[in-house]
Amino acid sequence: DSSDGGSYTRVMKDTFIRRKDGCLRAITKSSNVLRDADGRIIGGIESFEDVTERREVHEELLRIRVALNDASDAIVLTDLSGNVTYVNLAFGALFRYTLEMIDEVGINAIFADQNAAREVLRAILESSSWTGEVQMVSREGGVFPAYLRATPICISETDVNPIGVLLIINDMTERKHLETQLLQSQKLEAIGRLAAGVAHEINTPMQYVGDNAEFLKDGFHDLLKLFAAYRRLFEAARR
Repeated sequence: DSSDGGSYTRVMKDTFIRRKDGCLRAITKSSNVLRDADGRIIGGIESFEDVTERREVHEELLRIRVALNDASDAIVLTDLSGNVTYVNLAFGALFRYTLEMIDEVGINAIFADQNAAREVLRAILESSSWTGEVQMVSREGGVFPAYLRATPICISETDVNPIGVLLIINDMTERKHLETQLLQSQKLEAIGRLAAGVAHEINTPMQYVGDNAEFLKDGFHDLLKLFAAYRRLFEAARR
């Protein structure tokens, strides 16, 4: 309401206009209807604000949000005080926290080892990234191995003062399970090779003995036949 008893009604509308150069711009049109103290329309004012850049930024943020939510890795954004400002869907599925829940308990709650949490924060405060394997824990108490990438968030590439932290967390449970299975398979394969080698070493002399025994058997058979022939000749000569 105006100070002289009049009033106005504002109507805002987002629309697009095309400039003379053919460029399409997003604008917010604001229409103000002026009325006197009796409610009669006495005038109007229209204003236009170019919101193209603001709209483009907003749309880019929406695209980034969709991309983050589609990511298979858990993603967290925090400020330097540890207040959580964003988590994606994968984070909620992995840790069983909503944004409100994790912000209430603090980001350190997902670290099974608090020393690791302090090490990551110290690296970020020194404006450097941190990557490594850590043990993490869900809201339900389940501890699991994870590969963590922590990166400081800066306003620009030349700015050395971070304003927040980006955490990307990859659950390594399945990978560890497969590594264990592979290691077990390799151990069994090594045992198989060892057993085959031992069997070969045993079978080689056994084969040697067997071959010679067979040779002696054949040789003695021929000698026995010869001795029998000599015996028959000897007995014939005696008669």
